Amino acid sequence: MINWGTNRWYLSGPLGAFTTNSVRFNGPGYMSKSITLVTPRRLVQLAAFNGGSASSTVSATCDGQHKVQITVASNQQATLVTNWSGTCTTVSIGSSNGWNTNFDNLVLE
Repeated sequence: MINWGTNRWYLSGPLGAFTTNSVRFNGPGYMSKSITLVTPRRLVQLAAFNGGSASSTVSATCDGQHKVQITVASNQQATLVTNWSGTCTTVSIGSSNGWNTNFDNLVLE
């Protein structure tokens, strides 16, 4: 369903509020990465856990849809809800504190 690409994402074990595996950017210095949806779908929401020491702005973008973002406090989990009406094949996910933010529970429709 999702093509994560090569060396873009790191599969992490349980961390903070996430009791199951999650993903984060594969290395420091990255502020956003994309995923490719094999069949066009609508991203409904995703959960983010900020393991960093400062607040993080988490965002998602998709061609033809508006950019959505939330602020996630340090050591907190929050859910970004897109309210997108259309589908896309590429979704970019960003975090202002880079690989200190983990993502989980992507809901696709």
